[in-house]
Amino acid sequence: MGGTKFDSEKPRLALIPPNAELAMGQAFTHGANKYGTWNWMGGIEVVRNISAARRHLNAFMRREDLDPESGYSHLGHAMAAIAMAYETSLIRPDLDDRPNYEE
Repeated sequence: MGGTKFDSEKPRLALIPPNAELAMGQAFTHGANKYGTWNWMGGIEVVRNISAARRHLNAFMRREDLDPESGYSHLGHAMAAIAMAYETSLIRPDLDDRPNYEE
């Protein structure tokens, strides 16, 4: 006999790979220690975080696995930067400085 839970339409967060989540958490922790907890919510433009993510991705593609400053994964830093860009685009539209290609 099992319990009932109506959650089939909710995101299955358990599907997030735990090592990726850990790497992103390490990058966020490094940033919190360096700049202050939740500092990024104070006002970092979307494009600035996209640029940071791309720098980390490019370093990874050059076979540099770890960020030399933090010692953590470049991919973790890239995921964190993308998460910040995504969140900023949702909660701070005033900081969404992506170019408008429709004009």
